[in-house]
Amino acid sequence: MFQVNTGFNSGQREDVNTSETPQYTKGEQQPKQCRDGIFALLFYGHLAAIAWMCVTYIPSAISLSTSQFGIKSPSQFNSTDNSTEFLSVMPSRSPTIKSTAFPSIFPPTPNQGESSTGIAESPEIASLPTDNSPESSSLTETVNSTALPSVISQSATQVEGSEIAVPVSQSPNQVRRSTEIVNSTATGGFDDFELSNDTTNGIIMLVIVPAVAGFIASLCGLAMIIACAKTIIHLSLIFAILSSIAVVVVSLASGQMLFALLAVLMLVLTTCYYFSVKDRIPFAAANLNTATTAVKENLFGLLASTVFFDLLGFLYSVAWGLGYMGIFAEWGCFSESNVCETDGIRGAVIFFLLLAMFWTSQVFMNLGQVTTAGTVGSWWFNPEDSGSCGSGIRGAFSRAMTTSFGSICFGSLLVAIIEALKTMVQNERAQSDGPDILLCIVQCILQCLEDILEYFNKWAMVYVGLYGYGYIEAGKNVITLFKARGWTTVITEDLGSRAISFLAFILSLVVGCAGLVIKMIDQDLFLPYWAAYLTCFIISYIVILVMFGVVDSALNTVIVLYAEAPSEFQANHPELSEEMREEWLKVYPDL
Repeated sequence: MFQVNTGFNSGQREDVNTSETPQYTKGEQQPKQCRDGIFALLFYGHLAAIAWMCVTYIPSAISLSTSQFGIKSPSQFNSTDNSTEFLSVMPSRSPTIKSTAFPSIFPPTPNQGESSTGIAESPEIASLPTDNSPESSSLTETVNSTALPSVISQSATQVEGSEIAVPVSQSPNQVRRSTEIVNSTATGGFDDFELSNDTTNGIIMLVIVPAVAGFIASLCGLAMIIACAKTIIHLSLIFAILSSIAVVVVSLASGQMLFALLAVLMLVLTTCYYFSVKDRIPFAAANLNTATTAVKENLFGLLASTVFFDLLGFLYSVAWGLGYMGIFAEWGCFSESNVCETDGIRGAVIFFLLLAMFWTSQVFMNLGQVTTAGTVGSWWFNPEDSGSCGSGIRGAFSRAMTTSFGSICFGSLLVAIIEALKTMVQNERAQSDGPDILLCIVQCILQCLEDILEYFNKWAMVYVGLYGYGYIEAGKNVITLFKARGWTTVITEDLGSRAISFLAFILSLVVGCAGLVIKMIDQDLFLPYWAAYLTCFIISYIVILVMFGVVDSALNTVIVLYAEAPSEFQANHPELSEEMREEWLKVYPDL
C-alpha cells in the first residue's frame, strides 16, 4: 500500500490502493528494478545508428566545408607556396575585390584580365618573383616595413560594390593586425596567419570573465532568493506589467494599432493575474525558499551533474550536425544546382534524424531533472545524506543513469515525436507557395500537444526521481496530484518560475557591464561597446540559467513532496516547515 497525503495541516493519510504495482518507499531507498527498459534499449540503438552516421558521413561534411571555402589544409601548403597558388584555390563565387589601396599593382583598367577570384592581374604582378629568391625576400621586407603601414592608413577597399573606409590614423596594434592578414595572403595561406596576442586575450576575456561572473552572480542570486523571495516574486510580476505598458507605448508611437490592441489586452490580463494571485505569493515564496535551501545543501554536486549532462548534449549536437551535413552533401544538396530531393526514403531519413536530435536533447534535460528530484527527496527524508558529494546526490545520479533511465527515455520520446512532426510541418509550410490553412492548423495542434506534454513530463519526472516509478505510473500520480491540488500547484510553480527567470535576466544585465569594462581596458578590442556588452550578457545568462534551472526543478519537487509528505518535512526541517504551514493557512484557513 502506497500512502498519499491529501491534507497539508491535518496529518491525515488516505490509503490509495496500488496493489497492482510494487510497494515504493520514500527517500533514497528505491526498488532495484529497471523500469521501461525497452525504451532504454531503443535509445542505445539510436545512439549506435547516430555513431555509424557520424563515422560514415562526417568526412563528407569536412570535405564539403573545404570545397565551399576553398581552403587547403595546412599540410597542403609549404614554404614555397606563393600568392598566385593561394588565389588559385579560392572558389569562383568568392566576392570580387576591387582594390584602390594598391593602384600600381591592381590597376582597375578594362584591358587587363581577371583571375577566377575577380582580382585583376597586372603585368607587374606577373613579373614578381615566385620563389624564395633574394629578390622575393627583399620585396616582401620592403612592402611590410615601409609601404604597407602608410598605404593601409590612406586607403579604402571596395568589397562587393560597397566601400569600407579605413581610418587614417591607426594604432600600432591595428597596423600590425592588418600587416599579419596581408602577409598571410602573400606567403601561402591560413597556416601562416596567427591572431595577435591582444586579439586572443580579448576573446579569452570576453568568454571567461562573464562565465565566472555569471557563476558568482548565480550564487548571489541563491542568497537573494533565500533572503527575499517574496519581494522578487512581486517584482517579477510588476516587471511584466511595466513591460506590457512599454510595448503598448512603442506600438502606438510606431502606428501599429493592431499590435497595440493586442498589447493592451495582454496588459489587462497581466494586471488581473497579479491582483488575483497576490494573496498566494507568500506561500509560493516559502516553496521557493525551501527549494533554494535544498539546492544550497547539495550545490556543487547538482551543478556538476547538470554541467555534465549539458556537455554531453553539446557534444552530441556537434556530432549530429556534422553527420547531418554529410548526408546532405552525399545527396548533392550543396551542389551548384542547389536542388535537393527529400521525398520518399529521404524524407523518412530526415524525420529519423530530427527525432534522434529532439529525443536526445529531451533525455539529457530530463536526466538533470530526475537527478535533482532524487537529491531533493533525499534531503527531504534523510538530511544527513545531503552534501555536494553525499550519498543523496550519488544515489540520485546513479538511479537516473540506470534503473530510471528507461522511464526517462519513454517520456522524452513522446515529446520528441511531436517536435519532429512539428518541424516537418514547418518545413512544408516554408516551401509552400502561399498560405496553407490546413498546415497552419496542424502546426498549432502539434504546438499545443507539445506544450501540454512537456508540462506533464516535468511533473512525471519528479515522481520518477523520487520513487522510482515507471513513466505510466508516474503519470497516474501526476493526475492524482492535480486532482487534489489543482490550480494551487499551477500557480505556485508559475510564480516561482517567473521569479527565477526575472532574477536571471536582471543579474545578466548587471554582469553584461563587464563587457564595457573589458572594452575600456582594451581599446583595440575588435568588438564595439554594444557587442562586448551583448556578448557578456548572453554568456552570463546561459551560465545563470544552468544554475537556476536546478532551482526550478527543485521547486517542482518541493511542491510534490509537501503535498505528499508534510510530516517528514516537519520532523527534518521544522523551521522551513513552519514557514510554509503558516503561509498556507493564510491562503486556506479552513484546511
